[in-house]
Amino acid sequence: MHQVNSTILKSEIERWKMKPGRLNLLLYLALIALAAEVVFLVMQNRQLQARIMALTTPPATLKKGEKVAFVNLLSLSGTPEKLAFGAGMPSRLLFIFNTRCPACQKTLPIWKQLATEMPTSVQVIGIANDSLAAATAYHKTNARNYEVFVPADTLFKRQYKIAFVPQTMLLDSSGTVQGFWGGALQDSQLVAIREIMHKL
Repeated sequence: MHQVNSTILKSEIERWKMKPGRLNLLLYLALIALAAEVVFLVMQNRQLQARIMALTTPPATLKKGEKVAFVNLLSLSGTPEKLAFGAGMPSRLLFIFNTRCPACQKTLPIWKQLATEMPTSVQVIGIANDSLAAATAYHKTNARNYEVFVPADTLFKRQYKIAFVPQTMLLDSSGTVQGFWGGALQDSQLVAIREIMHKL
């Protein structure tokens, strides 16, 4: 009996002698897993911070006093046109929209009203940030009292900083921004637009 107990005791001692090595290995593997988890969480945190910044930082838009250059447009019939500035050119009131934009649809009656109030020195233009086919189909069911065009290339979107729609902007004959209003127009903004347009 004593010999059996001695053998069991020796076996347990041997097992305990090996256990620290196993513990070290398990601890090492656990540390690797934790380090990997920390790296993953840090990367995920950075991505979330970038998304939050993108959602909370207002997009860059044209500011009063900035100047834009000419851009190529297409009429709804597909005819190439140029939105140019310089001597002898009129001031422009631009309505920039998208055919799938609910806020643009809400602003449409206000734009129509503004178009009727414009002096002859101000040309009213709608620019659909959309395909020619979509803008043409949309125009058939949403008639306007001003001409509508689509950009002929990506220059318009980049140069005019079109990050969202609707946008309403007033440009003088040199292409200098006299006023910019983003989103659906409010009554206070209409007052400002009317004041500026009568000074052009």
